[in-house]
Amino acid sequence: MVWRVFKTLLKVEFIETIRYGFNLVMSYIITFLFFSGIYLGVRSLAPSAFSGGGKASFFVGYIYWIMYLFTANSVAWTLFAEAMRGYIERLFINPLNPRVYIFLKIIASFLASFFHIFIVGFTLSLIFGIKIDIPFLPFVIVILPVFVFFIGIAFIFAGFALVYKRINAFINLVQILLMLLSFLVSKRMPEVVLYIFKFFPYTQGLYILKNLILWGKDINWLFTSGEYLYLLVGSILFFILGLLVFDLLYKKSLREGLLGQY
Repeated sequence: MVWRVFKTLLKVEFIETIRYGFNLVMSYIITFLFFSGIYLGVRSLAPSAFSGGGKASFFVGYIYWIMYLFTANSVAWTLFAEAMRGYIERLFINPLNPRVYIFLKIIASFLASFFHIFIVGFTLSLIFGIKIDIPFLPFVIVILPVFVFFIGIAFIFAGFALVYKRINAFINLVQILLMLLSFLVSKRMPEVVLYIFKFFPYTQGLYILKNLILWGKDINWLFTSGEYLYLLVGSILFFILGLLVFDLLYKKSLREGLLGQY
């Protein structure tokens, strides 16, 4: 049953991509314009920010944020829309555990998002003349625990959607905060700030990726430096936190009768 549900969710992701092609194209345009506005604005106000590989660092941070938008953030908006329309209750009147459904939904969105991320990244790199080499194996090793962190965030969004329904402002707030963090992570930051960032999987994952892609580190550094351990432990803790928050809010929604069809 789980495999059948997963295949259906993955199929829905691709059908919606084709069916709502106009909206997808508009989202691409918004993504390009958003990057262009920030990039040109920073370059005009502080040209030195893009010296010494700063442009490539800015680009990697932006694509990293796009990955969040097309995975956890996308699932959050889907759950928000279902809560507003009254459809979210359907998740709790079928044999499949709602946590399993949300987990499968995130994986389906993650797999489908690779196409969008490639289109956005490739187009932006051509337009702005950004050339980077992404080592495949180290990239996958780093992205997997980051994805676990994204799942935890999505569970938190799901729990809030059950109880509060209107969570669009909360989703936007998290989206903006993560965007700012994407541009802050750099070698120029004070050591104390970088140390604090180690305990947040989002910034730690980006810091490791920039080291591997831009700053000359290799896969041996990934494991000998201890940086990967921070990412792995932090992602697991956020995943557990997401499950706990979801369970607490799910039980609250049952006690208060917020799941009308349940």
